Amino acid sequence: MADFDEDLQKHRRNLILISVALIVFDFADVKIAKVGILGTDLIVGNPNVLIAVAWISWFYFLLRYFQYWATNNAQKIKRTYYDQLRSWFNLQMQKIDPNALQTRAVDLDSFAASRFKIVERFANTRAGMDTKILKEFSLLATSMAKLKAAFHVAVVSPHFVDQIFPFVVALLAPLATVYTQWQSIQALVA
Repeated sequence: MADFDEDLQKHRRNLILISVALIVFDFADVKIAKVGILGTDLIVGNPNVLIAVAWISWFYFLLRYFQYWATNNAQKIKRTYYDQLRSWFNLQMQKIDPNALQTRAVDLDSFAASRFKIVERFANTRAGMDTKILKEFSLLATSMAKLKAAFHVAVVSPHFVDQIFPFVVALLAPLATVYTQWQSIQALVA
């Protein structure tokens, strides 16, 4: 598992570095004339080849990072999100019956619906037996619960910065290229 985490971090670092380099290359309007390799200056006849190699590298690092990320880390984000929704659901059940114990399990598929309509059994300490409650939450309450859970994943937990941010930076690289190329075309037309 340690090797897996090291490989994930390596691909994450490489993806961020190549993406940032491509973004800077586009916005700084870098022109390649010479490349230094091991103390030797090489004069580049066709800089487009270096740009193509950089984009091929970007695609490779994006693919490798996605493969490592999807293997394990996507589930961590999903689990954190659903744990937040479970906490919200349990809080709502406690409001209905303050003597109720925490729910044992909430079906994750229930959270995928646009509204929570959940029939949940939980122990009632007063009655000494299981109680069945049918509760349908409004679309607004459901949406707010989902928004709070997403906020928790994005801001409170480290998942967004560690795992999703590299995808955001990688997406910005082709967007920056399209934007700068569009600006170049607009300048030529005007």
